[in-house]
Amino acid sequence: PQAEDFCKMIVKIFALTKPSLNIMDAIESMEGYGPSAGKSIKTGLILASKDAVALDATASYIIGYNPDEILTTHLAFKEGLGNSNICEINIIGPTLNSLRIKNFKKPINVPKLEGRIPKIIFNLFSPILNSAKIQPRIIPNKCAACLVCVSNCPVKCIDVIKGKRYYIDNKKCIMCFCCHELCEYKAIELKKSFLARLVIS
Repeated sequence: PQAEDFCKMIVKIFALTKPSLNIMDAIESMEGYGPSAGKSIKTGLILASKDAVALDATASYIIGYNPDEILTTHLAFKEGLGNSNICEINIIGPTLNSLRIKNFKKPINVPKLEGRIPKIIFNLFSPILNSAKIQPRIIPNKCAACLVCVSNCPVKCIDVIKGKRYYIDNKKCIMCFCCHELCEYKAIELKKSFLARLVIS
């Protein structure tokens, strides 16, 4: 449930696999909420590196991030698995600043609370702080009742009322956003709780 724990797991898997070549297809990218409900934009790039951490750092920098904002990149760098320092990465090809994309729409996220609040305090007040959530919500007039969200929900928290209206049980929802990712009708929006809106603002 905690973003840092999830990212540590990804970094551990990466440390075990140790790929010798990493290629990123960035000919076409997606901004906003992905991987299906965002907006497709042409970026016209293919990136490659022996250092996967440097590759991710470079890609995130191009779309307007400080690479250390990306927790997996930050943790992998701390573990000595690659270089995330943009100043030390040797770029072959166009200059990095010439590749930067202005006004790239980033997805809104809320797990930043974990890093800003000492862990002892976070754990103590976690029931309150965990209410800073982004949860999926079905938009009835866009829903085509295709049942893709229902059949793919890993915790089976999407149900139907009186054979017509679908709803999501937020108490069961684990915020994996599979429903949002798979809905081709864009009938599921990501709704921010009051505390989440407060944190983001």
